[in-house]
Amino acid sequence: VHGVYDRVQFRDWTIKHLSDHFVRPTLGAFAVRSPLSPIIPTAVIAAPTAIGICDELVVSGAASYGNGGRPLQWKWISSVSAFNNSIQESIVLDSDTLSSGTHQVQLTVTNWLGRSHTTTTSITKKPSIVPAVVIDGP
Repeated sequence: VHGVYDRVQFRDWTIKHLSDHFVRPTLGAFAVRSPLSPIIPTAVIAAPTAIGICDELVVSGAASYGNGGRPLQWKWISSVSAFNNSIQESIVLDSDTLSSGTHQVQLTVTNWLGRSHTTTTSITKKPSIVPAVVIDGP
């Protein structure tokens, strides 16, 4: 079964009730339905709010959740054409791909039950160097 509304076909002589000692003839098929309370995914974008003129941009949707036990489907949309219709969990763009200014990045995640969620973030590419701060701790 790959998704909601897929059909499951029983093979004959394959189903047995727990209290039975014998396998009974089995016929039929059914369509898998969505649960009464389906899991709804939540899209999460991990990205810097600003990058410098020479910085690469790393944007990730890996923290998204609500997959229902199966991989999520990813769809990115942005004013930056390199993002559009990408289905990768994360995207890395070199410094030449992104022009200076503020860019909107949108991520939609969909789980195998057909439920989706969309979130958007803004990333600004500065025309100068943006200092990086690292806290070195235990």
